[in-house]
Amino acid sequence: MESEENSISSEQIELINKVLAASTDHIYISDRQQRYLYASPAALAALGLQQDQLLGKTWQELGFPVDIMEVYDAQRKWVFQMGKSLRSEMSFPTVNGIRYYEYVVAPIWGNDGEIGAVINTGRDTTERKQAQEALRLLTEELEARVAARTQELTDLNQSLRLEIAQRQQAQQALEESEMRFQTLVDAMFEGIVIQEQEKIIDANPGFARMLGYTLEEVIGKSAVDFLTPESLAIFVHHIENEYELPYEITGIKKDGSLISLEVVGKQSIYQGRSVRVSAARDITERKQAQEKIYEQAALIDVSTDAIFVCDLKKHILFWNQGAENLYGWTADENFGKKADKIFYRERLSQLDLGLAATIEHGFWQGELEQITKTGKEIIVASRWTLVQNQFGQTQSILIVNTDITEKKLLEQQFLRAQRLESIGTLASGIAHDLNNLLSPILMSLELLEKKFSDPQTQPLLKMLYTNVQRGADLIKQVLSFAKGVSSKRIIFQLKHIVAEIQYIIQQTFPKSIEFTTEFPLDLWSVYADPTQLQQVLMNLCINARDAMPYGGSLKISAANQFIDEFSAQKYFEAKVGYYVTVSVIDTGIGIAPEVLERIFEPFFTTKEIGKGTGLGLSTVMGIVKTYGGFINVESSVGQGSRFEIYFPAFTDTQQQQPLTEDYELLKGNGEVVLVVDDELSLQQIIQTSLLNYNYQMLSANNGVEAISVYVEHKNKISAALIDLMMPDMDGIITICTLQKINPHLKIIAMSGLATNEKIAEATSAGIKAFLPKPFTLSELLTTLSLLLNQD
Repeated sequence: MESEENSISSEQIELINKVLAASTDHIYISDRQQRYLYASPAALAALGLQQDQLLGKTWQELGFPVDIMEVYDAQRKWVFQMGKSLRSEMSFPTVNGIRYYEYVVAPIWGNDGEIGAVINTGRDTTERKQAQEALRLLTEELEARVAARTQELTDLNQSLRLEIAQRQQAQQALEESEMRFQTLVDAMFEGIVIQEQEKIIDANPGFARMLGYTLEEVIGKSAVDFLTPESLAIFVHHIENEYELPYEITGIKKDGSLISLEVVGKQSIYQGRSVRVSAARDITERKQAQEKIYEQAALIDVSTDAIFVCDLKKHILFWNQGAENLYGWTADENFGKKADKIFYRERLSQLDLGLAATIEHGFWQGELEQITKTGKEIIVASRWTLVQNQFGQTQSILIVNTDITEKKLLEQQFLRAQRLESIGTLASGIAHDLNNLLSPILMSLELLEKKFSDPQTQPLLKMLYTNVQRGADLIKQVLSFAKGVSSKRIIFQLKHIVAEIQYIIQQTFPKSIEFTTEFPLDLWSVYADPTQLQQVLMNLCINARDAMPYGGSLKISAANQFIDEFSAQKYFEAKVGYYVTVSVIDTGIGIAPEVLERIFEPFFTTKEIGKGTGLGLSTVMGIVKTYGGFINVESSVGQGSRFEIYFPAFTDTQQQQPLTEDYELLKGNGEVVLVVDDELSLQQIIQTSLLNYNYQMLSANNGVEAISVYVEHKNKISAALIDLMMPDMDGIITICTLQKINPHLKIIAMSGLATNEKIAEATSAGIKAFLPKPFTLSELLTTLSLLLNQD
């Protein structure tokens, strides 16, 4: 009977040792004098000690941290005094650095009913995954210990037959050891379960507690009562194939909720029977954290921004779908590569500054010029954020890049438009002053031509007249660039203008330039001044010719195009609508980027002195803008240029034709004309001219003076000739005031800045005619005669 009891105890010890080997908990047993009686393999591994280095020694002798062990001593004294278990947590230095533990301090009762020692069972919560390897090592070591213990007990049993006293001592030691290990198993966090043919024959309280049952409710049940159907199949598969590797399954708790389990099992012998010993760990929180990470990764891939992570040496560790869409490289192509080697043609100092700022301040943002997989140059708004691990150590850099290439292009177009507008305003003011100066000169020359008819004087006067006209034409080009000048518009097809230009090109351009055209049969019409549009295309063709000194090809093509809201965003001055697009394409030397930004500025030219005024393209821009159009230019050095002019299409079926009538010059009948202008020289020449053609004249230098003169002589004045731009009171206010005094007064407006806006403003104020400066004597007399002879 005694031999049977010894055998049973040996099997229980063997079972406990096997169960203990499956645990990764750190276990210590110490007596009242603080001496260590036992330490688990996992605990010894963490401390870097051997069993013989620890047994029988105190923590002071082992050099453990004083601040931590004093707290632990207080907890242990409480357990000795109260006889109850105590749960707590602490951090402790190990060979792997600072580790964090959850632990239970429990009493160990002796046969005499006294607490002989305490047991500390702790779990390393720092890296749970390492528990698998620790469990395997613990299992092997415990098996070896069980084997050694079995041999020891066998030898002991033989000696007990000879010495009863020795047998009693061994029996007492065996019972104490069994109690220690049973206490250890009961205190474990993991669930331990023993199965025989799928039936649970034993388990620890941790397994029952994990699933929400009592230990009595668990014993006798099978795995089918605790697992989902899918997990049950996995569980059975591991048992049938005697797998010993860890795997994950889903359990069902007593309340019906699901629990994620990590399980490792091993075939073993228990009480002479073949059983499956399994250790289960609750990993529900870890799985939920992983799912949250997967969800966040999916959200990152939805982002249109390029998001990627680099280590501190700029190696790419993560690459989202937005980065693949922007740059063209997949995550597999870029993983591990250095970012500064693939995004940039040359190393930028800005990258080093950005990295230094990110490490120092935790964040950096700026604009970077990069290239894509296809070699396309892009501009990104880049934001760098420093990423640290749980210990506050710098780990990597999170980079978020937003493509702002189109935004920067629009900004450049906007700044260019602002610069051109400023230059246009300046040009308008200069043109206005020059027109005021040329007007009296032009009219004086006409009077001198009639007065001096001798052969010696006439050629000189004609030469002066021609040069003044050339100056006036030059000013019109400036005004065309600035804000558009008045023109006569008709509805017509652009192909008719191109046919005329083709004839000129074939007659005057070098034969080494091949000229072609391409027009659709259904090309829309435009409503514009044909002369101005011919000037636009001719200027572009001449520039193309000059860009091909050794020959090439020149092509004019046209197409119907609808600009939608998306397309309109690409061009700064574009509006939604129907357009006739005319393209002038050459294979010349091209235009450098730094020159391309200035080509529409007046007086800017790259040609030699005497070969260009710098007003050709500025005039083109002014005319196109007058009609509500816009221009897009593409050019590559050494490959050629492409000018695309967008004219608003005319879709109205009503064909409007301009009025054209000729009027002969008529002398006046003594009518009094009020001339209002702040230029005294112009007043004087107009007075001389009117007197020569039987008119009388009253003059005023500004609007206030004009109103005063008119009130005094309103019964005599038949018409008024008023300048629109004057100090004190401008021409529009003056006209409106005179109209209130006499709504029937016939008024002719004149201005050195004859823009469409000025003409429209004056017309709405009530004028009957408009004379753009400089005007000739014949234009003045004809306009005045027509106005006075109206009903």
